[in-house]
Amino acid sequence: MGAFFIFGELMTTPFLERIYKQYADKDLSCYCFVFPTRRAGYIFRQQFIKHQNKATWLPEILGIRDFILKIHPVPVADDVILLLKLYNILRSHGMQESLEKFLPWGKIILNDFNEIDQNLVNAHQLYQQSYEERQIDQAFSLSPEEMQEVAGFWKLFATMPLSTLQENFLASWKLLPQVYNQFNDLLKEEQITYEGRAYRETAFAISEKNCSLPWKKIVFCGFYALSNSEQKIFESLKEQGLAEIFWDSDSFYFENAAHEAGLYLRRNPLLKDNFTWNEAYFKSIEKDIYITGVPLRTGQVKWMAQVLLDKLKDPNFNPQKSVIVLPDENMLTALLYSLPEELQAVNVTMGYPAKNSIAASLINSFIELHLQSVSDKTGTLLVRKLIKDLLNRITSTSDTNLHLFLNADIYPLIPIEKIVAAAEANGYLFSEIKSINQIQLSLQKLLLQYRNKLKPEHGVELAVCNHVLEELKHFFELISPVEGELSPVIVLNMLSEHLNTLKVPFTGEPVQGIQVMGFLETRTLDFENVFILSVNETLLPAKSSGKTYLPYSIRKAFRLPLRTEQDAVYSYHFYRLLQRAREVHLIYNTEPKSLSGGEISRFILQISMELNEQNGFPVKIHQEAVSTEALMQEVPEITIYKDEAIMQKLRDLYILKKSGSGLSATALSDYVSCSLRFYFKYIAGLRTPDEDPEELDAAMFGKVFHSAISKVYSNTKLIRTEDKKKHLELITDSLKDAVREEFKKEIHNGNDYLLKSVLHELLQRIVSNDADDAPLELIGHEKDYDSILLIDNAGPVVLYGKIDRIEVKDEVWRIIDYKTGNDLISESINMEDIFSDPKKKVMLQLLFYSWLVKQTNTNIQIKAGMYKLRNVNQGVKWLLAGNIISAEVLKEFETALKQVISGIFEEKFPFSQTVDRKRCEYCDFINICGRN
Repeated sequence: MGAFFIFGELMTTPFLERIYKQYADKDLSCYCFVFPTRRAGYIFRQQFIKHQNKATWLPEILGIRDFILKIHPVPVADDVILLLKLYNILRSHGMQESLEKFLPWGKIILNDFNEIDQNLVNAHQLYQQSYEERQIDQAFSLSPEEMQEVAGFWKLFATMPLSTLQENFLASWKLLPQVYNQFNDLLKEEQITYEGRAYRETAFAISEKNCSLPWKKIVFCGFYALSNSEQKIFESLKEQGLAEIFWDSDSFYFENAAHEAGLYLRRNPLLKDNFTWNEAYFKSIEKDIYITGVPLRTGQVKWMAQVLLDKLKDPNFNPQKSVIVLPDENMLTALLYSLPEELQAVNVTMGYPAKNSIAASLINSFIELHLQSVSDKTGTLLVRKLIKDLLNRITSTSDTNLHLFLNADIYPLIPIEKIVAAAEANGYLFSEIKSINQIQLSLQKLLLQYRNKLKPEHGVELAVCNHVLEELKHFFELISPVEGELSPVIVLNMLSEHLNTLKVPFTGEPVQGIQVMGFLETRTLDFENVFILSVNETLLPAKSSGKTYLPYSIRKAFRLPLRTEQDAVYSYHFYRLLQRAREVHLIYNTEPKSLSGGEISRFILQISMELNEQNGFPVKIHQEAVSTEALMQEVPEITIYKDEAIMQKLRDLYILKKSGSGLSATALSDYVSCSLRFYFKYIAGLRTPDEDPEELDAAMFGKVFHSAISKVYSNTKLIRTEDKKKHLELITDSLKDAVREEFKKEIHNGNDYLLKSVLHELLQRIVSNDADDAPLELIGHEKDYDSILLIDNAGPVVLYGKIDRIEVKDEVWRIIDYKTGNDLISESINMEDIFSDPKKKVMLQLLFYSWLVKQTNTNIQIKAGMYKLRNVNQGVKWLLAGNIISAEVLKEFETALKQVISGIFEEKFPFSQTVDRKRCEYCDFINICGRN
């Protein structure tokens, strides 16, 4: 125990903090720190900032993938683009497969190409067809053991008659070297690449000193299992004096030749001369390890939640130094429902798999039903069982006629016309699919029908359903520019693939509260208190999930990772996560027949045998088996009363204007929708993190569009019909500049390429519409207006708005707001509805802008409308059917506006939750309120 007291501070210092201390006194402005994950880089950046007491330059901090792509001169293309190019190459070699049948196995080929390149394997040698050992010996530079593996592989085909499947495999295998070469030649010509190729080319560029690096020193931190390309990069930079490498290891598993956790470290030549760091954490830090068997997933999370609740009563327990690890992502929903409300903050870094939701299963049932339809001379028939599976999810047994029809006979197929007639209102689900638009409309209607049946207590499923609806909309927007090249069958297959990988994201502050992570997200991170659930075989370590066409013997011969290597990776990260921890809870499923339980993980058995006090480790192991009962807790309603601090905050914001620009139409809409949301967003200052999106999401799509249209008309005061060609020619450069300014990165992936094309088309249509409507005098885009409104119980309140577009036609000022959503404008104006119904927020916004403009231009006539980009060909949808907004209407609006603002400043009116829970569906604060 003496070592603990001597080296206690060193031993317990988190790895990332220890890295920082190593460089605390150096000028790091020309340094680059590289980590296995972006998250590790983010935590290190926070560590760096926390210790600064003066202005300083941050070093570059990157995840390994970002590091490679930053150096590599050619962008990595999205898989959609890569697969289409691979498909065309294979078709040129005579492949007859349709695109929808190609996509699943095309992804496997692409994955194999990535792995081959990332591990610097000679693809031609790997795919070389050779039946005799002599030919193998001539073709390959392999050891006798490795040649034996290759020979064994080919003998499988040489000693027996070949089946059709084997013949097809051999034909494909023989073709792949040519496909690989043509594929890479094509990508080189088009100046794009795939990830594995980027790794390979970067590795050789660095080793041959053909790569210009912008840093004087690169520090690699916390890596374990390096691919061959990463190994080459590390070694080359180390030899050139440009790299420093820090490992994180414990002598317990490193110095034990039989321990799988140290496998990659022991065979890495970089660790032979200077191994920084390999310490004796397990020998030096006292630990309590609690091993608990609990039945089923729900039982595990309920048990852990109770343990966590007890811990929160201990003043020495720090949630920010604690982590909950979920090797099984399917437990996330149960966990979120079970965490004690006493937790002040929870940060979830893993996404919820949409495929586990009922919403996604409905879509998949629809897809399967239509993909398995049968056509004959009489028409199209659907599988009776699949019809029943889909209908049972959305109808009740009270629909007697329908269920009698489905159970009338046992013939497995039903003609489409008959089931459409019998299903009545649900007949749209079974109509023959003739267009991609029909797919979109049918699935949207199906999900809305399902969502309407959900109750407020179905919070997570409701949120997932809404997210799937948005993704559905996004998916069809994405493919709309190329839908002419896609058949409905291809779209159904693509949509199925998309849903299987879709995650519903959670956001939070990464350095606040207890952390909830997937297992591999914990790399390089350290916690005092560790809770790991589902510590069962097949989950920890995980069973192999990577699909490949490369047989085991070939993988082994060419030193590609095998199952043993994957187990070593999981073993290392498991022990590394434990080595600095003080208290560890390993919870496993005891149910032998459950999907994720029964057999306890080997890691628990190893710990029980090795890390005990009898072997000289300061580790106390506690084991028990329990059962738990589910606990239901009511979520209380939230009311915030206005004290003097809140009243002063309101005055600072909207009267004294100490921060912000004034009270906006958006803030008013939030207030009338839910006053508690207004409090969270504007008074408490809560908001979602400002992170640059990786892709052109809906919000970024809108920002880029607004910026681009402003640039097209930046030097235009008068839009004339004869200037149409000039403005159309400005679109490409304007869009490019807008993407660079708003998105802050070049567009390289296929989805974003498609969205950029959509943006280009929208801009073209708007310019054409403007030319048809010319002449138009432009007052401005994104133009700021503010004014003062006297409120009886508050004083002079500042109102502010940024108006998308103002123009003049026939001496009438026209206020236009661009909308990318499904906003609606009714023919008439009812002030009570506008100030109470969130669905009318666009009307509130347009009247608000009209009122603002009128304050500074009293003698003008005003019209206001919405340019709905989804229906851009329909032009502007005007308030009051395009009539002038009269002074009487604006006066009536001002009166209603004063009443609402007076309520904001009325001290006796608290901020409270809306009674209409439908308004909570898309609210950023739904989890805080407990309305999820």
